[in-house]
Amino acid sequence: MLLLLLACTRNVPNDKVQDSPSDPAHDTADTQPNDTGETGEVDWPVEGLVLDHVTVFDAMAHVADRAVVVSGGEIWGVVDAGQDWPQTLVVRDLSGHTVIPGLIDSHVHLSYSGAPWWAGDTVAENLSSTLRWGVTAVVDLGGPQWSLSLRDRVNAGELIGPRILASGPFLTAQGSHPCEFNSDPMCIFVDGDGAGQAQAQLDRGSDLIKVALAEEGIARTWPRLSPTDLADIAEVARTVVHVASAQDWADAQVAGALDLAHTPFSDPLSPEQAGHVISSVSSTVAATEGLIRVVDGGLSDAEWSTVPEEVARSWRLVQGQPSLVSAGWPAAARIWSQQTRDNLAVLHAAKAPVLAGSDAGYYFVPHGSALHRELEALVEAGMSEQEALAAASWIPAQVWGWDDLGLVARGYQADLVILSADPYVDISNSRSIVEVLVAGESPLEQTWQLQGGTFCLDDRDCSGDLVCDAIDHVCLQACDPPWAIAGQCDEESWCSPQDGFSDDAEGVCTAEADCDLIAQDCDDFYNQACIPRDVDSNSCLAAGPKLPGQACEWDNAALRCEAGSYCSTVSGVCLEICDLDAVDTCGTGQCRTQFAGGKAWFGLCY
Repeated sequence: MLLLLLACTRNVPNDKVQDSPSDPAHDTADTQPNDTGETGEVDWPVEGLVLDHVTVFDAMAHVADRAVVVSGGEIWGVVDAGQDWPQTLVVRDLSGHTVIPGLIDSHVHLSYSGAPWWAGDTVAENLSSTLRWGVTAVVDLGGPQWSLSLRDRVNAGELIGPRILASGPFLTAQGSHPCEFNSDPMCIFVDGDGAGQAQAQLDRGSDLIKVALAEEGIARTWPRLSPTDLADIAEVARTVVHVASAQDWADAQVAGALDLAHTPFSDPLSPEQAGHVISSVSSTVAATEGLIRVVDGGLSDAEWSTVPEEVARSWRLVQGQPSLVSAGWPAAARIWSQQTRDNLAVLHAAKAPVLAGSDAGYYFVPHGSALHRELEALVEAGMSEQEALAAASWIPAQVWGWDDLGLVARGYQADLVILSADPYVDISNSRSIVEVLVAGESPLEQTWQLQGGTFCLDDRDCSGDLVCDAIDHVCLQACDPPWAIAGQCDEESWCSPQDGFSDDAEGVCTAEADCDLIAQDCDDFYNQACIPRDVDSNSCLAAGPKLPGQACEWDNAALRCEAGSYCSTVSGVCLEICDLDAVDTCGTGQCRTQFAGGKAWFGLCY
């Protein structure tokens, strides 16, 4: 790993290379500013903060009794402790504490909560818990288009959160991971148009492209992105590939996509495969172990404390009743977990450029705290504590182009984590967080700036009688009560709950996704049906297997009607939808008009 650290210095500006010696055992005296002036006194900054009498631990050093001087959001210097400090500096005696650089998680999904079903919007909580656990920069590898707006606002300092590099939606084959069962804003489907789709996503503002090859499912595999599309995408943009197997690993390399989002978990990597040249691979042990930790009661009280309330409730339900998740998932997760750990050890032995990445936001993977699980897994795979910390700080900073992050050294941004115990002694001490600084200040004590415009985090971003829709994060007209069939919204909208699911949330006027009842023009790949719904409008919902004349239910997927039929709320049976303007459209019965607001809406055969 030391060879890798030395190789990475080619990406660091010269002044920072000089301030950050490549010998991990060096004394940080090299970062002490030179004396200046005729009297030999140090030319201290006019204002700033001194973290005095600390142990400094980063990828390059582990040295006790130092002082970290912060000014203007940057580290001004790392110097001898206990000096005669100017009165203009705020000095904090932190004897017994350790300072490490802000951590970097190279694989997260900030837009998602980790709940096994929709548990409400948690984006604000995701940002907060990420910072609370000392993670000050992340790579967001898959989310809706609005995740790019979230990145922009955080990086501009308008929202409080970690620095973000973001891909936006996955590029994937239709019906493949992560949209195996339904159309989702997290996915853009590719079929022979990989280069064009990648370029379009770059034009929308993506920093890089996230691609999924195929998911190793519990009982089946999913459609696979073609090698040609993958190669075309990788030629257009920097591409991070979701890999599950050794074959995925090989295919990505052949296509020239050398950033891999996972340590393969479905089968073994050989030492020869692990030794092939790649740019990076994220560890993601937490992704395979998330469900296991919840079911087995393996989350600590501290980890539970930063999980949003509705998400925690869903996890505790699964903990008490694992049958709520897909059959075979817990057993498969235990196999995947062990294979991930085995392959991680193979990668470390092959000196592969492993980055700490948690997959936070995936099912049962908490934001922030999961990265500390990755640090522990890296040490268990054979890394030293210093190598593990480097995999979550300086190395990813170089891989992702953040040349001002990752070290506690002069000229670097003052993203710092103050610990009450030393992770050089035991990597689990990375959890002993006393305070997190971003650019030298405590971010969790700040508030965000109202922006307005097309993206909102909550109602504070909206003006007048507009409120923030927690699904798409846009400001919409408020209405009351939610679920109302008629009222304050226009004819093309309905009053939906602001959070998408609860009865007591504020209402927002949400546009219906309109479709044609007769043409049934919904996505047939995902077996969706166009049905009459809410205020004389139609929308695409999941279809079921029930035929006209058979008993049906709306809230049971196994008892929904097939496309072209409607589950009658009067008789509880499927009725064929018919064309009011045509003659003899019903196989049995007559085409009878259904009304809404005094107007003919659609027809049913009975």
